[in-house]
Amino acid sequence: YLNQVAEGASYLYQRISCFSQRSLKERFIVYLLSQAREQNSDKLILKKSQTELAQFFGVSRPSLSREIRSLHNLGLISAIGKEINLLKIDDLANSLSCESDKCIRCLCFNADNL
Repeated sequence: YLNQVAEGASYLYQRISCFSQRSLKERFIVYLLSQAREQNSDKLILKKSQTELAQFFGVSRPSLSREIRSLHNLGLISAIGKEINLLKIDDLANSLSCESDKCIRCLCFNADNL
């Protein structure tokens, strides 16, 4: 029972963290970085489809697809299906706007942990 409550709280925290970011790009980067930390790897296997992720972020699937393609074209990630390789983790983290010393980048991601 406690595991289910903890998972629910973690899910809600992720949603709040993601929606507190300004753009879809930033929200997706936060999601990727949190998944990297959770999976302890820079090679991610997403647990959700693009459609499910789009619903999670509250956007259309084509909008999410454009952001994934944009990050891919910038050389920050390599994306094939549900597999995403974070090619430049520090650049991804640094692309987030940090408005305080307790932003999601500082709380949830440290490249040294990978």
